[in-house]
Amino acid sequence: MTSIIYSQEALIPTWEALCAKFERLADVTRGTMMRRPALLAADKTFVFLARIHGPGMGARVGHTEPSALGLRDWRPLQPFRGKAPMKGWVIVGPEDRDQWVHVARAALDFRRREVRHA
Repeated sequence: MTSIIYSQEALIPTWEALCAKFERLADVTRGTMMRRPALLAADKTFVFLARIHGPGMGARVGHTEPSALGLRDWRPLQPFRGKAPMKGWVIVGPEDRDQWVHVARAALDFRRREVRHA
């Protein structure tokens, strides 16, 4: 796989296409997380456009292993240096942007399960 440097701006069309798909759902709204654009379900973020340690899409996938989602370009979400990564969150890098919709669906399913069990 060839390494390409992506800017945040280059990923905005991918993000907007993802938002257009998910905003059609009754329980999904736009919001923010860490001052970045996000999609929410039941008032909680399930995905956001990340720029932490490089551009990508942050997703809360719970206990699902990123490899089970077919991801190659990912890293744990660790927004604070010196602190552990946020449990259940990953950043899906730009080289896997073709997987963003699939990962966002998994994140939304995880959020919906949380709401049902609350």
